[in-house]
Amino acid sequence: MLKRIKADEWFTKNLGWKIFSVALATCMWLIVMTTQTPYEYKTFTTSLTLLNKDVLEKSGLVILNQKELEQSKIQIKVYAQRPALTELSKLENKKLITAKLNVENFDILYAKDISAPITASITASVPTPLQNYDIEVVTVSPNATKVQLDRLVSATKAVTVDRIGEPKKGYVAMQPVVKPENIIVTGAESQIKRISSVRVPVDLTNATYNVTSQVKPVIYDEYNNEMTTLSFNTAEVSVLTVINKQSNISVVKPTIVGSPASGYAVVSMDWEPKTVTVVGPETDLNSVKSIVLPNVDITGLTQTTAYPFDLRKYLLSTALNIINGKPTEAKVTVTVEKELEQTYLIAQKDITVEGLPDGYTLYLPEAVPLTLVGLESAFKNFDIDDVKAKVDASALALGTNKIDVSFTLPEGIAQTEPSSINVLVANHHDDDVPAVGTATPQP
Repeated sequence: MLKRIKADEWFTKNLGWKIFSVALATCMWLIVMTTQTPYEYKTFTTSLTLLNKDVLEKSGLVILNQKELEQSKIQIKVYAQRPALTELSKLENKKLITAKLNVENFDILYAKDISAPITASITASVPTPLQNYDIEVVTVSPNATKVQLDRLVSATKAVTVDRIGEPKKGYVAMQPVVKPENIIVTGAESQIKRISSVRVPVDLTNATYNVTSQVKPVIYDEYNNEMTTLSFNTAEVSVLTVINKQSNISVVKPTIVGSPASGYAVVSMDWEPKTVTVVGPETDLNSVKSIVLPNVDITGLTQTTAYPFDLRKYLLSTALNIINGKPTEAKVTVTVEKELEQTYLIAQKDITVEGLPDGYTLYLPEAVPLTLVGLESAFKNFDIDDVKAKVDASALALGTNKIDVSFTLPEGIAQTEPSSINVLVANHHDDDVPAVGTATPQP
């Protein structure tokens, strides 16, 4: 039968052998661990983390090449046993492998020569939960980098709107209202100087109603490239673009009242524009079909004169506005010229006789006076030799007759009064012919 061993005897009996067995097992474990799981090298790639940037900014400095630094890839080579490397390669641990660059004291290193970069060392660390393993960081590549500093400044910039597309045909977009109109941009001084514009895009394609947008501002340099390393004092701006319907309304011809000064005449009257494009609520567009210009008083006028009228004045009772880029002023132009009166003598030889019966002789005066009136411009190219004069003798009786002389005159010139003359009609063989002025016979 089995012999029962007391508990205290179990621990104390053959104690030396038991201690020896534990030590032997430990040695065997160490041998296995060092031979079956040897130390190995492995390289991990990570991004560079900048520490204490806020401290640098409080000193009025900013890292000019920050984006380049944070996008740089750092190779970290470690030396550890395979289980440690296996744990380190797991995604949750791999993300904790870091390469760091501490910029806390860079304000002390900063010199007046802002163009001189600072060379700084890069350090690496492994995840804290794995520090029970024997993990050695062998190399960090690169182990240093250049940091370019610049002064941290702010500037106020106006926000402009980039319109995308156009409203539906028959509608028009009014001037956008941006709130806030200005934003404060903060960043490196050298980049702030390169800002050309701060813009927000607003899509108005086929819009028929007001467009309200909350838009993130975008900064552009002088080459229209987007600048992404600067910050704003506001994440978004509000843009309201009012969309109105548009229509053409007529501008009615004004009435001329009064008369120009004596000796002057109205040549023409014109007005522009004949129509104007307006925008606004549809109810107002339906109620306003035309703008009637007031009467134009030309009393005593002696020269061509333009009369301006502000078209907006006639829309004040409505919500209509003249579309941007179109004239807001109508101009009525009254052209006047001086009238001239000229008197000429038309020679008897230049008068054509028509309809004189056969066997009769017509005696005409040596000359017929002709008084003409017309505008100064009409007389500039006028030649009296071009005037055609004639009389109709078909209804004349023998003896003395009073007859009108008709003249063919150019446009713009007229007789002041009809030209009537006394003529004598006689037979060819009648020697006793009474005198009619100083008449010359016309066969």
